[in-house]
Amino acid sequence: MNIYLKTLIQRLFLLVFGVTLIGFSVFLLRLANFGTDSFTTMNLGISYFLGASFGNLQLVVNAILLIIVGIINKKFIGIGTIANMVLVGYISDFFLWLFLTYSLTPLHLLVRVILLIWGVILAGAGVAMYMHSETGTGPYDALPVIIENKTNKRVSFQVGRVFLDLFAVIIGFMFGATIGIGTILTAFFMGPIIQYFRKFLKKLFVLTVVPT
Repeated sequence: MNIYLKTLIQRLFLLVFGVTLIGFSVFLLRLANFGTDSFTTMNLGISYFLGASFGNLQLVVNAILLIIVGIINKKFIGIGTIANMVLVGYISDFFLWLFLTYSLTPLHLLVRVILLIWGVILAGAGVAMYMHSETGTGPYDALPVIIENKTNKRVSFQVGRVFLDLFAVIIGFMFGATIGIGTILTAFFMGPIIQYFRKFLKKLFVLTVVPT
């Protein structure tokens, strides 16, 4: 197989599977009901306040952030950006609808804890996968990278992500979102988890740069 075709397939796989994994992980966190990741918490709070669907509200917020990121550095924008903006919220809504349609059994506490743990891990893995595809970064995920670049790495990706997540949690709380142990875990550990999987994927998928 042509090396560039192989690389293209790998990029598309990382993008599609990564974005789907993020949407599914958000569903798990919503189902666990211990609080969702920081960005979702912010958007859920605002969507509850405005009476809008989560998917629609997330799309609008992402569009606003996209403008900001595009002004700072256009290299972060690509097909992966659009996929992240449009699909994550709706994928989460779809899985939640599917679950509520076919299951009315209340979840046991232990099950909720397991869903929480896997939701946090899979969210970090999903973000790392689509970021490694280098097909464009979601506006929110691009912000800590921009912070790292603008500070010449004096503020690392992990630290920038933690501060950004805490800021999003505060906004979500102000609009009435549920703040729980899940929210706290993602705020403090999502950045390190993403960075761990980014390093792992760099060894697993060595993507060839197509010459221009």
